[in-house]
Amino acid sequence: MSLETQTKRIMKNAIVRYAEENKVEKERVQLLIYTDNSDLEPKYKVLLDNKEFKKISFNEILNVKLDFLGREILATPFITNTIKRLMRESNCEYKEVNVLAYLKENEDDVSLFFFVGTKADKSLSFDYLFNEI
Repeated sequence: MSLETQTKRIMKNAIVRYAEENKVEKERVQLLIYTDNSDLEPKYKVLLDNKEFKKISFNEILNVKLDFLGREILATPFITNTIKRLMRESNCEYKEVNVLAYLKENEDDVSLFFFVGTKADKSLSFDYLFNEI
């Protein structure tokens, strides 16, 4: 299974799990990837109706206590490189980079969208995320 396929599956499972836990439709739950430090360390939040619900760790996205497979160690450099590329392409600061992962109504695949701060910028593909592999 490719890294892209695994990432989509992990994100979808997390969105569906948080929707079920909160008894809402899965289209109302989003995952937000952002950074709040100059090292560009990825951070994560669960959003409900595009509003912050709670901050979560990578392990919480995976739904594990310990990541024995080291998936965070593998994913972090790709996410950091994507943040750098988005900053460069959009001429924005690290604090403004927000990538939203969500499920569209009547669709079963995870979609990604890039925001500069709260301003919608562009749709992203998983190819874009992993094109530097």
